[in-house]
Amino acid sequence: MTRLTFTCLLTYLLFFSVGNLHAQSVVYVYDAAGNRVSRAYVVPLRSASIDSDAPLSPSDTARVSAAVGPLQIDVLPNPTHGDLRVYVRGINAADPVHLSLYDANARLLLTRTGTMGTHALDLSSYALGWYILRVQAAGKHQDFKIIKH
Repeated sequence: MTRLTFTCLLTYLLFFSVGNLHAQSVVYVYDAAGNRVSRAYVVPLRSASIDSDAPLSPSDTARVSAAVGPLQIDVLPNPTHGDLRVYVRGINAADPVHLSLYDANARLLLTRTGTMGTHALDLSSYALGWYILRVQAAGKHQDFKIIKH
């Protein structure tokens, strides 16, 4: 990908993915001659806060938190080297929690189902890069961008 193409794609991602869209969209990248050279999937995320001042334990350096109604979700550490923990609180203990991990091309890589509490995901077998983690519980869902170093 040329520098100009990368700049165009980055500009699109910065300006058009910050709205209130919650659906996946496709972006096509063209070279100077007008030929389509690549396709990228854009998955806009809802806003979440990064909280590194109050980790859940001394060894945790960063976490991403979000509240969706009564549902409270913490994902840590993010960025990760492979071990990822997801804490889900604020729902009935019997309600199912569904975790889905997608790669940058929106391919489903991993699914887990459990209940409220702590969920451990092992990402060590996946390539370095970014992933989307979707947490679904109590009829709500939240998407998180996960960085793997």
